[in-house]
Amino acid sequence: MGARAQSRTTTPAPGSAVVHTEKETTPCRASPLFPRPAGSRTAPRAHRDERGQPLRRGPADAAELGPTHTGLGCDVTDEAAVRTAFAQVLARHGRIDALVNNAGIAEQAAPTLEQTAEGFDRVLAVHLRGSFLVSQSAIAAMREQARDARGCRGAIVNIGSIASFGGIPGRNAYSAAKAGVLGMTRALAAEWARDGIRVNAVAPGYVRTALVAGLVERGAIDARAIAERTPLGRMAEPEEIADAIAFLASPAASYVTGTTLAADGGWSILGAPVSALAPLQFSTTGDKQC
Repeated sequence: MGARAQSRTTTPAPGSAVVHTEKETTPCRASPLFPRPAGSRTAPRAHRDERGQPLRRGPADAAELGPTHTGLGCDVTDEAAVRTAFAQVLARHGRIDALVNNAGIAEQAAPTLEQTAEGFDRVLAVHLRGSFLVSQSAIAAMREQARDARGCRGAIVNIGSIASFGGIPGRNAYSAAKAGVLGMTRALAAEWARDGIRVNAVAPGYVRTALVAGLVERGAIDARAIAERTPLGRMAEPEEIADAIAFLASPAASYVTGTTLAADGGWSILGAPVSALAPLQFSTTGDKQC
C-alpha cells in the first residue's frame, strides 16, 4: 500500500543460463523460443523419440538459436548421461539459472486392454523419472550459486497438462506421469525453498503447434470440439505457453513457488455443461475467439 510499483522483467535476465529439455513433437515445442533478452543463454537437450530412442536434435536446435546456445543429445532417463550433460553445461556456461523440464513422449495409441506394461513404463520413465533426474542435477548446481537480491539461486519449471487434473480415456501412463509431475513440483518446492530454489509448473491445454495443425487438417483431431469445450474458445498458440513458462522462470515470479499455472484457456475450471457457455465464434480455418 503506497509503495511505488517498479517494472520487473518477465523473462530470464540477460546473461542467464537456461537448461531446456525438449522433444520436437511435444505440445510445448515452441517453449525454447520464449522471449529472451540478448545475452541470455539456453542449453536445449534432446531425449527420446516415440520409439524410446535417443534424439540428437539438440546440437541442431542450438545452432539455429545462435552461438551463445549449447545443444546436447541426452537420454533424460539415464542418470549417468544426465549428470554428464549437466557437467558439460556448467563447463560451458558456468551456472544454471533456470531449468525447463519439457522432455516427453506420446501415450500408447491403443485402448487400455491393448496397452503394454513396457509402453506404460517408458512414458513414466521419460516424463516423471526424467524430470526427477534432470531436476536433481540442476538443484545440485543451483544450490552452490550465489543468491540474487531476493535470495533466489535458480528456478525450475516443470510441464504438467490438463491430463494432470482430468481423466482422458486411454491416456493412463501420460495422466499418471503428469499428475506425478505436479506432486513432485510441490515436494521439491517445499524442500528447496530455504535454499533459494523455486519450483513451479505450467499445465497447458491443447496447443496449436505445427504438428497439431497437421492432425487437424487430416481429421485426426477435432479442433471445433476442443474449441467448444474450452471457455476461451480456441487452442493456445505455442508462444502463449512459452510466455507462461518464461514468467515462472523470471525474476517477476520471485515470490512464487510450488504452484501450477494452468495455461489451458479455462479448460480445467469449467464446471458446467458446454451448453452453458456463450456461442462459439470459431471457424475451422483457425480464427481466434479472442
